Amino acid sequence: MKDEITGVVASEYLETATIKRILGLKEDIPLSIDDMKGALKVTFYQVNPVSEFMNQFYDKLCSGFKALGVEVVDFKDALDDSNKVKPNTTVVVAGMTDDPKDMMVNHVSSLYSNPIVALYERDSPVNPEDSNQDKLDSIISVLAYDVVHMAIFVNDKNWTICTMNGAIVPTPHGDDICEAIENCLIPKLAAQIVPPHKLSNIDFRYDKFDPQEETYTIVSKDLKGASLLLQKDGLIMSHTKVSSINFKNKFHERVVNAYLDHRSGMSYGFMTWQLPVTSFPAMLVDPEEKLEKLATNTVNISFLDKDYLVEIPDVSVVATRSGCDKNNLDISKDIVCLSLSDGKIILDLPVGTGKDDDVKPSYDTLAILAHAVGNTIVSSLLKTIIGENPFSTALDNSGLALFHWHGYLSSGLIPPNHFTHGEDNPSVSCSTNQSAIYSLTGKLEALAKSMDTNLDFLGDIHIEPHHGTNISSTLSLSEIVDYLHKRLN
Repeated sequence: MKDEITGVVASEYLETATIKRILGLKEDIPLSIDDMKGALKVTFYQVNPVSEFMNQFYDKLCSGFKALGVEVVDFKDALDDSNKVKPNTTVVVAGMTDDPKDMMVNHVSSLYSNPIVALYERDSPVNPEDSNQDKLDSIISVLAYDVVHMAIFVNDKNWTICTMNGAIVPTPHGDDICEAIENCLIPKLAAQIVPPHKLSNIDFRYDKFDPQEETYTIVSKDLKGASLLLQKDGLIMSHTKVSSINFKNKFHERVVNAYLDHRSGMSYGFMTWQLPVTSFPAMLVDPEEKLEKLATNTVNISFLDKDYLVEIPDVSVVATRSGCDKNNLDISKDIVCLSLSDGKIILDLPVGTGKDDDVKPSYDTLAILAHAVGNTIVSSLLKTIIGENPFSTALDNSGLALFHWHGYLSSGLIPPNHFTHGEDNPSVSCSTNQSAIYSLTGKLEALAKSMDTNLDFLGDIHIEPHHGTNISSTLSLSEIVDYLHKRLN
């Protein structure tokens, strides 16, 4: 349904305004492909002349955006008075140059407000036989060297989209280009990746978290055990060091470092443990009854043709920090504590770390916390609809595991009593507001699926197209990694 306040598609179970309140989001967020099209503005530019073959592809891509109803503006009209590309405009650039003074990054308002898509007339640098780590490194090297957000490699057989979150999407030239633009490009351009430090509602607290405390002994042991198991198969790509990347000059190196919030590197996937939290049974309400103004921590949820009031508690998770080597965790500095309280994110950093230390929250911070608060909603509904159940018992007493990696499980390998969602969502990149919202609302879809079975609900599998998979579960992290290790090798 349409939410009249925001103009974006709301969840079947939660109004969009409610979702935004839970997650502390202020701006309007396009969630459907149609709304994403309406939110986009694209301009095209050729730095240098290109071949006739590339020029034809360039024109075809431009025509495809127009045919889909995306606003496409001439490059001269996309510039402001200082000859910079106006904010909130995507630039598709061809005829790339090695001259650092004439790179597109020098002509945009900022990397945050102007996504840059580079077209290359050459084979993708990704070798199918390479390891996941080598594939990622080859993509990041190109993106960083030319300071662009997305690369499209065009040869006589296909065109391949590569993004900074590791997506590799080859499309044969014979396929419908409009369909590829709609399914692959538009979601990734309309949903912007935002580093956690850009979130206005995050509160950094130093020397507030001691992972060596007895309270976290079991969690730390599980995280370390999962990390050791990961060494066996490279399920999570380890680490791309910024120091290993070639830049055209020092200025562009500084730009990329600033964009990455001065991280020493990038790693992908995360391991998280949601700390125990008591969820209160949902209250069944009469839809005809006029509700008084709800308390700030109470939301209205429509689930399986019934209306409920659900109290949203504060949630906390112990999570791996951004950029650490998940295959070789140092518990003293590689994990942080994240909390969500009334839409406010709180980051507790390990004792002994300061503002200058490379201990950063995951790019997926909001998505991680969306999973955590979604688990409490599921637990509340289960307590009312089912009564005593293993999912709620686990959350109340020991907590839940959340594991994310850039891969997928076939339908026959889904852990027992876990239910999937997200397969049909737009293929947004990780670390976007959209991915957080899909994480939260999808849990209710998974719960609804479980109601058609006689199985206990033990967790959900969030499938993110062109990105990866999140497993939220009563299993421990070590059990999840062991399960995947035995079935994916």
